[in-house]
Amino acid sequence: MKIKLLLFIMLLFAGVNLNAQSVAQEQMDERFNDGTTMPYGWFGEGWKVDKGVAKAEAIKEKENNGFPGMGGGTGTGTGTGTGTGTMPGGGMGGMNMFGGDHIRTYLLTPPVAVQNGENLVFSARKPQKEGGFSFDLKAIMGFADTIFVVDRSVYGRDDQWVRVGEYTTALNGDFQEFTISGTPEGKYRFRFVSYVEAEIDSVAGFHIENEAPDMLVTVDSLHTAFVDYSVCAADSTKEFIVINTGTGTLDVNVTSDAPDLFSVDKSSLSIAAGDSATVNVTFHYEAGSIGKNDGIIHFKSESDTHPLLAKTIRTAAIITDPDVWFVDFNDDQLPLGCYGEGFVVKDSVATHYNPDGGGMAAMAAIFGGGGASDWFMTPPLTIRDGNDAVVFQLRNGDGSYKGPIIDAQANVTIEKSIYGSNKWEKVDAYQFKDTLAHVKWISYLPEGDYRFRFVSGDSLCIDSIAGGRILMNAPDLLVRENGRSVQLVNYGMARSNQTKTLQLINTGTAALQLYAMSSDPTFFTLNEQMFNIAAGETATVDVTFNHNPEALGAHQAALILIPQNAQIATQMIYLSAYITYEDAWSEDFEPQYVVEEGDTPVLPAWWSTTGWQITKGGGMDLMAMMGMGGAEKTWAPHTDSEAYELITPRLQAQKGDVLRFYADVSSGWLNLFYKRDNDADWTYQNTYITADSIYFIAPLSGVYQLKFTGSSVSVDDFLGFLWPMEEAAIYDNNDEMNAIVIEHYQGRNVNVVYDRVLSANQNEDGTFTPRAYTLCLPYDFNFSKLVEPGKIKFYQLSFVDDYYKQFVFTEVTDVAEAGRAYLAVVEEGDVHLDAFNVTMLAEPITDVESTAVNDYGDWFFNNNFTKVGQWVGNFSCISATEADGQNMFCLLEDGTWMEFTSEDNPDAKLNAFRGFYMSDTPSSARAKAPAQANNGANSYRTLFNNTGVGSVSDGNVPDAANILYSPDIPKPSSDTSGIEPVIQTIEADGTHRYFDMLGRPLNHKPEQGIYIDNGKKVIVK
Repeated sequence: MKIKLLLFIMLLFAGVNLNAQSVAQEQMDERFNDGTTMPYGWFGEGWKVDKGVAKAEAIKEKENNGFPGMGGGTGTGTGTGTGTGTMPGGGMGGMNMFGGDHIRTYLLTPPVAVQNGENLVFSARKPQKEGGFSFDLKAIMGFADTIFVVDRSVYGRDDQWVRVGEYTTALNGDFQEFTISGTPEGKYRFRFVSYVEAEIDSVAGFHIENEAPDMLVTVDSLHTAFVDYSVCAADSTKEFIVINTGTGTLDVNVTSDAPDLFSVDKSSLSIAAGDSATVNVTFHYEAGSIGKNDGIIHFKSESDTHPLLAKTIRTAAIITDPDVWFVDFNDDQLPLGCYGEGFVVKDSVATHYNPDGGGMAAMAAIFGGGGASDWFMTPPLTIRDGNDAVVFQLRNGDGSYKGPIIDAQANVTIEKSIYGSNKWEKVDAYQFKDTLAHVKWISYLPEGDYRFRFVSGDSLCIDSIAGGRILMNAPDLLVRENGRSVQLVNYGMARSNQTKTLQLINTGTAALQLYAMSSDPTFFTLNEQMFNIAAGETATVDVTFNHNPEALGAHQAALILIPQNAQIATQMIYLSAYITYEDAWSEDFEPQYVVEEGDTPVLPAWWSTTGWQITKGGGMDLMAMMGMGGAEKTWAPHTDSEAYELITPRLQAQKGDVLRFYADVSSGWLNLFYKRDNDADWTYQNTYITADSIYFIAPLSGVYQLKFTGSSVSVDDFLGFLWPMEEAAIYDNNDEMNAIVIEHYQGRNVNVVYDRVLSANQNEDGTFTPRAYTLCLPYDFNFSKLVEPGKIKFYQLSFVDDYYKQFVFTEVTDVAEAGRAYLAVVEEGDVHLDAFNVTMLAEPITDVESTAVNDYGDWFFNNNFTKVGQWVGNFSCISATEADGQNMFCLLEDGTWMEFTSEDNPDAKLNAFRGFYMSDTPSSARAKAPAQANNGANSYRTLFNNTGVGSVSDGNVPDAANILYSPDIPKPSSDTSGIEPVIQTIEADGTHRYFDMLGRPLNHKPEQGIYIDNGKKVIVK
């Protein structure tokens, strides 16, 4: 019994094995061992069979948007070993790592039948290069190391592909096995897609359909759903190639839905597996009409067993009026009136090849790089009515300009300009990723004369343009510098005379007469002014910037180009240059911050940051990154996070001074802020998104810091401004300190820090009421450069009307001179009295005759100039007793001027750096003058002279109608009333306070050096 059972089991296993062998013989088991021949039923684009494997060749651009579309669906794929992975299918839309939606190279299996539970198994690898290096574009660029994408489509429906998996291999060059599972029962085709060189050793599983032809139609080696015959002036024929990519014989019917316009020379085809046949489709010019002529060519299988095998290809041809301007670039030269920047006429097309838009440099665009857009311009064209149209044919770069090797789409913008205006506006924009020619047109334009241009930064071909009527007597002007059209010529930081040569190009159809001039010939001079330029020709003009080390700051002007042809508008090319100090501050972070490998570079002294780092290069040079050369990088502060700040050292600048630096913006942005000493907050300046030299111009004089924030950005190569000068501090009520500082710094250039701040009165609603102060500073205060416009006004006393008791002031501009007394009126906010790079004066200035104060009343009645007093200032505090004895008048709270008296408070004082009026007439005599309303017998009102007369003694006649008075006279500061306590250097509790020579408090008594103790200078050796 046991023997029979054992024999039965053996026979059972034998039967199973026999059955399995029978199924395996029907299944696909391809090992590519037929030399160099693609196996029966297989089809490859960019793949070949060599030495027993199927190999993916270099990436090609072979397919346009007419290729089978990107379907949806859900598919899974599972791989074994290091290449395992499962992902949902989603059509081809997400397949391309650069966002593309079509394939470049693929290997197509024969049509196969799938039974439930069957898998497809294949072995694949990424071959190693010589020396063990395997180039993986996606891995270098930070993408997943995907080598294969596998898709499937229902047999006969190659317009709907579903992704079934992504598979990766190790970098060791070994073959690995992968499995596709979970395929529903049905008939399919599968394709393997790779973006790098790859090899497949074997594919096994499923069942080959031996009588399953498949159809692919190409025109000019392109898979297409649209064929453009462009602008036609005669019959035109295109060759269609029909390829049987499947198994069995393909029988096809070919028909045209408009045979009078587009005829086919064959109505039926019979094509063996792997073979192809041609069909010529001819457009018949005589049967067409002006405008666009459309047709459809149908390719359909004759077999009832393959009803899904059908292709539909649209066709179009354009016919124009005989007198319409037309160019097809067949002469390989620039046609009359056409002009291209970055475009050349070659291989019968106007071509723009931009390596930044394709090839290795296309990767730079992924990181935010890429160059400026170029353009191609038509001649001046006349549009007669709304029926006129401009038709053009565009395609991605090909031929000797093969288009990008990476999936970069071509972008083009169409612009128009009214002839002669040089003002361009967008008409339309297009995008396409294929090399198929696209026909577009511009229509419904108002009557007039126009120019059109095609703007693109990508690889692009213009095959032909037609439309409008060329305007023959129409010159035009284009200005270029170094091969690029310009509207601004920047001389940068000039340290000597610099000359720029500009090209003046006549891009029109007739001779151009031109006159050139400079708006500022002192700084910008021309070598020539009159030009006569034939159509298509070029003249040059040299524009020289004349350097002047005394004229620091920005210098801007314009090169004015005035055509003598009335229909062309005048053009202005802006000119800009900057002159900085010979000893200007600079920071280039190189080479002193290049450190040994393994160390971390740090910012130089006086810089601060919350996260920027010194790195080698702020951007990304793709050639250098791949070890293929490229630009040498420098060290620079860099950040990838907008959360961090970088702050420069404190730097001194006069209003208009320039600080230049270079920003390298890879794919982010740079924010720039600035702040002066005493500013409470940072002021936003600008945001920059391109790599370029940036010029920060000081809006006011002061000591500045710049702050940078941003992302993917570095800054470098700083030049301009100065390190701050030595500071001298003066105080409102500290005579001891002021005397030491003035003595120490008199006649020297310093930065002055003054502890007094002038403020307007702020109202409850946020507005301000002006407030008046008197000032006499020991240094020039250039308020036009130090204070925002409109915040403060300065006045000098012009004359005194002693009879009506009026002080009349005249406004001064720009500078309050050192040592002279002024009335300052703060209109809004706060005003700091700090000054920069000024000379310290030791004593106030005594008025001379040209600035003497005169009695307006005496002059008015008898033309007798009688001096009645002096308008002067003080650099130290004046006691009430001393002021009383000098007949001093000071500004009061109510806007009147009252004689300073010591009766009420003999300990009071007039603080340092104030202005006052010292009368030549004793107070007893003045008391006899008539009192005015609301004024005491000895008080004077404040009035303003609206004519700008500085003094009566200079012979000018002040007009009484221009003497302004308002009952809302600005009120003075309370500290100008003369009621202030005396400041001691010893506290009330007897505590000593020690100060340095600038008046700053010290924490303890110094052991050596010079310091102030109890108002006296102490020297400890």
